[in-house]
Amino acid sequence: MKKTIITLLFLNLFLNASLLTPQNGELIFKTHVLFEWEQIQYANSYQIQICTDSEFNNCFTDETTTSLIYIEKQNIEWNSNYYWRVRPEFSNLSTGDWLDSFSFQTGEKLGTAYSIEHDIDETQNGLTAFGSFFDYYSAVIDASGKEIWNSGNTDFVFYSSNKFGQLFGSLNRPELEHNLPGVELQFTNEIIWQEPNDHFLHHEFTQLPNGNYMGVVETSQIGPIPFDGCYCSWTPLFQAIGYHADGITPEFNWVGDRIVEWDAQTGEEVWSWSVFDNYNMGDYDAIGGTWIEAYSAQRYDWTHVNAFVFNESENAIYISSRHLSRITKISYPDGNIVWNMGIEHGSGDIDFGEDLHFSFQHSLQILPNGNITTLDNGNLSQFLLGTEYPTTRALEIEIVNNADAQIIWEYTLPQDLFGFASGNVQKLENENYLLTTVGSGGTTLEINQLNEIVWEGKYNLTLPAGAVYRAQRIPGLHPGHFSFMLPQSTDFENNVIELNSVNNSIELTIINESEYDEKYLFQFQGDGYWYENQSFEFELNPGETRIIQLQGDVELDSEEHAIIATISPFHFPNLSKEQSINLIYSELNNNNFIPEYISLNTYPNPFNGSISINYFVKNPSIINGEIRNINGKLIATLNLGFQQIGQFQFNWDASHIPSGIYILSIGSNESKHTKKITLLK
Repeated sequence: MKKTIITLLFLNLFLNASLLTPQNGELIFKTHVLFEWEQIQYANSYQIQICTDSEFNNCFTDETTTSLIYIEKQNIEWNSNYYWRVRPEFSNLSTGDWLDSFSFQTGEKLGTAYSIEHDIDETQNGLTAFGSFFDYYSAVIDASGKEIWNSGNTDFVFYSSNKFGQLFGSLNRPELEHNLPGVELQFTNEIIWQEPNDHFLHHEFTQLPNGNYMGVVETSQIGPIPFDGCYCSWTPLFQAIGYHADGITPEFNWVGDRIVEWDAQTGEEVWSWSVFDNYNMGDYDAIGGTWIEAYSAQRYDWTHVNAFVFNESENAIYISSRHLSRITKISYPDGNIVWNMGIEHGSGDIDFGEDLHFSFQHSLQILPNGNITTLDNGNLSQFLLGTEYPTTRALEIEIVNNADAQIIWEYTLPQDLFGFASGNVQKLENENYLLTTVGSGGTTLEINQLNEIVWEGKYNLTLPAGAVYRAQRIPGLHPGHFSFMLPQSTDFENNVIELNSVNNSIELTIINESEYDEKYLFQFQGDGYWYENQSFEFELNPGETRIIQLQGDVELDSEEHAIIATISPFHFPNLSKEQSINLIYSELNNNNFIPEYISLNTYPNPFNGSISINYFVKNPSIINGEIRNINGKLIATLNLGFQQIGQFQFNWDASHIPSGIYILSIGSNESKHTKKITLLK
């Protein structure tokens, strides 16, 4: 008697397992380092060593992991050389050869930041990223103030990071006409996407939920020079050099802003919104000195939009206009203004919020409840609030029915932390607030609900050589990274998997190795005969595992059947992993193939409520089982323990499970039998 088996040939995969990253001889700009290597046949874990010498005598890391990635966060320093290697460990407690050894070097530390830990138990976990303008670099520090990442020689200025770990900002490129192009950058310092640089982009750049990118760019129009009324400020200055300055004659260059959306694939502009089409040029700053600056620059910086947020739940864009001391909500994509909040300049366009008295504000965060956080730079605070000196405030503002607003939390900074520009406020998961100001050389404070300082970051930046732009608490440095593993029995040297004809399922394991939630697209291109196409999305939390079982309907033939399996992180498609497969039949004599299990039977099937599961064990083994739904989600784990040769039976109660098709799997680490069961209620 012969038994038919299926052989799966994986092309171009793991011909010889090797180390992947950090690459041999690589220069990296982080001290939280991700190590990745290729999978090895029958390995159920891997030993990794990271050392300071090539002989591996001085190893500060000697750990075991069951995945293909290890992240070292404790012992790596700047401007140093390191060596690392990996070897497999098997279920019989033996180990294989070391794959090889790689070396890498860390770059130079860029900053001199430090921290003051007032009450570390009350701080939000994570790291703090910040960007420095004028000296054009960005860095990340941990709670102790240690620099653990920097932008190296990219001249990158950090603007923001979203909840998926995407990193947005600008590059200093003085050779370009528009010298601060907006980019998405990875923590490997690789540019993921760059805007077309057709216009001067400033202050904000991000990716939209639809995959396109959005930024704020300058635009201009000729307008009048306002008459200052008292004829005591800017009017005589302009008239002295030949302007009418009568508030009527169009004669001067007004610089405003456009919000622009670019197609992610082509870089084409597909949507825009201009302040000149939606704001009244009769509204302008009359007391903050911007017209005196216009006299010097010979251009009027009218709106100076310094932040925007796209709120997916509302299909709305919120923008902050610094020089109008105004926050505007815009519906997308029609571009209609929903409301204007802030200082009324005479047009009547302000709907509410004039009594909040914020001025020259910087940054926006829209909270899940619809509230807004912003940093009130407070340049006009002496005029609006009657403060003794210019005063910066961190604010959380509640918007009531798109018709009113009130401050529900505020924190007033002392005089030495006054931030006349830049800065931001971030409300954290633990309900604390992270506020950043250019004051005192660049400072970030974490404030608890009692308005107590629990953590302080000091950046040691001195204007004009450097000024902190924004800072943000982030979970980690490795967004998007994941392990994608084949069955342990895969022969990676010959790229072959052998499956008996009864058990024709392929088990793929995906582990989210990052510190961020991530959404994945699984695409399976079947051959149209044995395996059908599949495509579905799933999400994984940090450290979470997903097992996908591919079920085939295989018949004997002599053809090769091509199959491709791809896992793509939605927010980091450059980290996608693909496995190209050829399926072929082969046959082995019965005495060369000794299955662990003679049979696996279920009754009744379909079933309602409870099912009887029967199986025969031929070789004494530790037996485990599991039940998954048709998408691979784990429904139940069956820990059956060590079992001798013989027939076994147990009942599974599914009364609490919804109707559907489920995959039952029984076996050991070396061999499993799989069967479809159908629950009908």
